[in-house]
Amino acid sequence: MDVKQKVRAAVRLMDDGLYDESEELLAAVLTVEPDNYLASYEMAYLHYLREDYKAAAKILEKLTDSPDVRDRAYQMLGNAYDLMGNRKKAEKAYNRGLAKFPRSGRLYLELGNVAYNSGEYMSALPYYERGIDVEPSFASNYYNAANVFFRSSEVVWGMFYGEIFMNMERGSDRTRMMSRYLYEAYRRGITVGRDAESGDRTLGIDFSRQNEIRMTSDSLIVMPFGTGIYETVLGLSFPMDADSVNMASLNRMRCNFVDNYFSAMDELRGKVSGIPDTPNVLLDYQRRVARAGHMEAYNYWILMEGNPDDSGAWIDAHGDEWDAFFDWFRENPMEIDRTHRFHRCMYGEVPFDE
Repeated sequence: MDVKQKVRAAVRLMDDGLYDESEELLAAVLTVEPDNYLASYEMAYLHYLREDYKAAAKILEKLTDSPDVRDRAYQMLGNAYDLMGNRKKAEKAYNRGLAKFPRSGRLYLELGNVAYNSGEYMSALPYYERGIDVEPSFASNYYNAANVFFRSSEVVWGMFYGEIFMNMERGSDRTRMMSRYLYEAYRRGITVGRDAESGDRTLGIDFSRQNEIRMTSDSLIVMPFGTGIYETVLGLSFPMDADSVNMASLNRMRCNFVDNYFSAMDELRGKVSGIPDTPNVLLDYQRRVARAGHMEAYNYWILMEGNPDDSGAWIDAHGDEWDAFFDWFRENPMEIDRTHRFHRCMYGEVPFDE
């Protein structure tokens, strides 16, 4: 075997839990090529897996001087320091990495995680959102940003980041967790009741508390997206004959929401400040799904883990539609890049304290 083959073989052994055998192969490579970046990185990772974080950090510190260094080396270095209980050195390692790799979503993720794992959720959020901004195709920042927003009064942004994440990372445990979080957020944010006197149905929508409306110098209304647009369109979209928040009513609401949202945007553009010219990648994709005839199946996929019984019953009764949706879904993923993206600040939103 040549050097690359030996490193690949060592990685396979490591993946199989055969750490001693993997170390033997990597050591053999490093005896011949002591400056081999990949072999050194994998040796550091082997120590990391063995929870020998001090040994891992020692190797990784040397790798940061390598011309071949990548952002993953700074990520693992910071993680090793963090697991040794040295938060300051961890943050310093991530920031050193960002000095070399300013568009590294994973390094912003780790800076956010240091704060999040210390219970400083709102301090973590700017790092996650900065990671989304600089590397829109890196999924984990969407997942973590959504979880922060689900803990806040501004759940609206968790709904966007969470669903985008599900489209980026399909079929993982985190995808299934996010499906449940989205369903539960809808259930918390939408309340259906009856007026005690008239008996008329009442509908409450609560996904945001930012409700300040201002006027610009050129007579444009500055309307907060969450309360002014998202909640309003949700209220218009919720079925008039629905008496509860369940899979069926949420599906109908989401189907209505797509058309209602774009109609509202056409009406408000030129009158309201903060309507972005950049397309909203999630809502544009929902419209694409709807035009392909798969919105109902897509909605059940998005929310299925929140109510497995109802979603399972729908899938059993609509097997052909479900299969057709997944055939289309596989061939038509959501495109996420610096042109096709979503970020809260597209709507003029600013950081907030909660």
